[in-house]
Amino acid sequence: MSESKVREASEAAMAEPMRQAFYLVAGKVVFAHKADPDQRPNVVDVNSVVISGDGRFAVTQLAQAQGALQQGFFGRCDGEAVNVLDVTIQNLIPLGWFTKDEFNQALPAPPVAAGVETINPESIIG
Repeated sequence: MSESKVREASEAAMAEPMRQAFYLVAGKVVFAHKADPDQRPNVVDVNSVVISGDGRFAVTQLAQAQGALQQGFFGRCDGEAVNVLDVTIQNLIPLGWFTKDEFNQALPAPPVAAGVETINPESIIG
């Protein structure tokens, strides 16, 4: 293959969005409320997504996963003062290889059968 063909192929590959391995991380955050003098531990389940460029899930990705779980936890704390005591990864689920746009692509709404009432999830959990 000529040098110009190699360069063209390389430029074409760089123009395409890079696919990365996406993982769903499920874990638990153990924490105590700072206002609690006994520092009793509480546990909450948290999920997050971690991306790996090469598909491996090594120490760096484990650290990212624990950090992502903590970020998800703090996002639910509404500014309440807490001490994180532990973060454990309970499950790691490979979701596949995607570009970021492919992964974030909205799914079409599921069809609704005639006569079936739909419920807004926010009215149940909000």
